[in-house]
Amino acid sequence: MWGENTREELSKMNCRQIADQIDIFLKKFEKDPMINIRDKEYGTSDYYTPIAFGTTKVNIRYVSYQSTWKLSKEEGLKYLKWLREGNVGTHYDMEVNK
Repeated sequence: MWGENTREELSKMNCRQIADQIDIFLKKFEKDPMINIRDKEYGTSDYYTPIAFGTTKVNIRYVSYQSTWKLSKEEGLKYLKWLREGNVGTHYDMEVNK
C-alpha cells in the first residue's frame, strides 16, 4: 500500500488524496509507543489525535490543540514520498534531516 502509486499517479493526486494517505501514517505513528514517546516532564507527545486533510492545500495537525500546517500540493507529495521511504517524523523533520 505504501508504495503502490507510480510517479505519474502521484502527480495526478489532489490535495485530499495526498492528505488521506499522510493521515494513515500519522495515525500509525500515534499508536506506536516506540515512535510516540511521552515526555516525562510535561506528559506530552509528538502525535496527539493527529489529522491530515485536504482542501486547496494539504493540511496537517500533529497535536490536536496546536496549529494546522498548510502545505502546497508539491510539499505534501514530497512529505508523502518521504514517509513511504520508511522515514518517521513531521514534515519539518524531513527538512531538517535532508
